[in-house]
Amino acid sequence: MNEKKPFDDGNEFVQKHLGVPSEEKVKHLPLPLKVIKYCVIGLIFFSIITMLVAYIINFSN
Repeated sequence: MNEKKPFDDGNEFVQKHLGVPSEEKVKHLPLPLKVIKYCVIGLIFFSIITMLVAYIINFSN
């Protein structure tokens, strides 16, 4: 009998010929991206603390 082939076999082609990235490669960020991530998180944290201090000083008078 004839096998039914999927209408779109693009995924199969990509997996066979281009490969699928392994979990280990995607798990860790490169160092420059880690530094940027920590700088952005630190800036957000510092901004929140600064706004809270400014709010307390403004309304304590």
